[in-house]
Amino acid sequence: MPVFSSSRDRTLYAQALTAPRAVLNSAGVWTSTGVQKVRFNTFTLNPANTVNSPTYKTGLRSRLAGLRGRQAGSWTLQKPFFPSGSAGTAPDDDPILKSIFGATATIVASVSATYNLVDTLSYLFLPTYNKTPGASSPTNSYVLGGIPTACKFTGGGNFLDMEITGTSVGVGDSVNFASYTGSDAILQGGLSTYPAEPSPTVNGNVIPGFGLGAGFSLGGSALAEVRGTAEVSMDLGIEAISDALNDSYVIGFIGGERSIGLSNITCIDSDGSVLNALKAASFTKTPQTIVLQFGNVAGSIVTITLNDVQVGNMTWQESGAALNIQFGQSGANATTSLLTNEMVLACT
Repeated sequence: MPVFSSSRDRTLYAQALTAPRAVLNSAGVWTSTGVQKVRFNTFTLNPANTVNSPTYKTGLRSRLAGLRGRQAGSWTLQKPFFPSGSAGTAPDDDPILKSIFGATATIVASVSATYNLVDTLSYLFLPTYNKTPGASSPTNSYVLGGIPTACKFTGGGNFLDMEITGTSVGVGDSVNFASYTGSDAILQGGLSTYPAEPSPTVNGNVIPGFGLGAGFSLGGSALAEVRGTAEVSMDLGIEAISDALNDSYVIGFIGGERSIGLSNITCIDSDGSVLNALKAASFTKTPQTIVLQFGNVAGSIVTITLNDVQVGNMTWQESGAALNIQFGQSGANATTSLLTNEMVLACT
């Protein structure tokens, strides 16, 4: 009988690409330079391989077989955030963070690895391998030319977590790889043999989403009343060009307007001066600098700075014995028309 696949027995890797439809290779063999192993909770790959059914009338009501439609792919990755554990070195997720922010980290030796937003697009090769024990021919799969379309960093839970949703040129697999010929050869990404699993090392560990070291500050002053989860959401404004007349696959991507902000800041209502300043900012919409920090051990501290945040509207809610105040979606903005600094992520 067949060996059933285990969701636990999977490995995932990430490699930055310079072009969405070209995997790094030498004579068709994958060059795994710069690849990083990704420790993850869930990874979902969704190939788009539709059937376009004819709608012309035949005098009968039965449907006729259709033709394959346009090809593409989408994916979702949910995982903890892993700092490197060593200040001044990029985390293992550097290829993914590069694709989110547009550039790899700026390194200050022994101090920090900082991700700043740029408008350059950076693509990903995301191969995953089925490691189910006893399976003689497990099906492996990959995302070709992946690029994040949205990302969310969530603090306040057990760990600092991140969730990335993306689009891609396509999703391939080891069973069908030899069939990617003709117009489907694009899905091979320039490879002639299926990519063998690499063996990079992993660094760092998860960090708590709460507790000593975790903090939320407004204009440089700590806001102690924040409770529950705090979510930094990024809509990256990426659009796929998927309707080329002479190509059935996505031919490229274009970056539109980004939208970054905080989702629903929840506080215990009080007469605290910093909370009152947040209430005033909610009314006036005067831009504020908001900083979230997680971790307190060098090499495992993550700081997210949101600039020119216009704080969302207030609502009051009863929560057991407490009265909460919640601030709605609060958008971050660039500080001038010459900068792309609405968000900065630093590992120190």
